[in-house]
Amino acid sequence: LRKILRDGDFLGRLGGDQFGVLLGQRGRPVSAEVVARKLLDAIAQPVMVEGSDVVTTASAGICLLGSDGHDVATLLRNADNALHHAKDSGQNTFRFFSADMNTRMAERLRLESDLRWALSRDELLLHYQPQVDINSGEIIGFECLLRWQHPELGMVSPVRFIPLAEESRLILPIGTWVLEEACRQNKAWQDAGMAPKVVAVN
Repeated sequence: LRKILRDGDFLGRLGGDQFGVLLGQRGRPVSAEVVARKLLDAIAQPVMVEGSDVVTTASAGICLLGSDGHDVATLLRNADNALHHAKDSGQNTFRFFSADMNTRMAERLRLESDLRWALSRDELLLHYQPQVDINSGEIIGFECLLRWQHPELGMVSPVRFIPLAEESRLILPIGTWVLEEACRQNKAWQDAGMAPKVVAVN
C-alpha cells in the first residue's frame, strides 16, 4: 500500500483489517478514485502460500474534506458509512460517501437494535416448507425457514436481517434458538402421531 501512495499521502492502520488513507493536496474525487482502484488492485494480487495462490479482496469508502465533513470524527464516520455500502455492493469495490448514506445507516442501526430484542419479544418464528418425494407424493421431511415479524415494519425479509445478524454476531443466539425451536416442533409433531421426519435447518 505504501508503494502506491505518493509523498504527502498518509497511511495508517485503524484496527483489525481496516486501514485509513489520507490523500495530500491532490485529493480531488478523480484522484481519490484512481488511488482507490490502484490500492484495491494491489490487494487483489495473488499471494503464494504453501504452493497455492491465495487471493484477498478489499472494499473502500471515500469521503472528501469539506463537502463530507470538516473534522476527523465526521470524516471517519462518513468514510465508514461509504465502506459499508461498498461491502454491500460486492467484493473489491469502493463507494464515495453521499448524504443519504447517513439516513440508510441510521435505519440499519435501528434495525440492528430491534433485532437484538426480537428473540426476547417472541418476534422470530419458523415456517416449515415440506420436502416431498416426487414419485410417491409423500412428505419426507421439512426445511425450516426463519422469519421476523417486526411490530412496526411487519414481516422483515431474511435477505434484510440475516446479513445484519451475521455482521453483529446475533446469528449465534438466533441460531441456537432456531435449532431448539425446530427440535421442539419436530417432537410436538411426533407426540401428535406423525412419523419421525427430518427437519433441515439452513
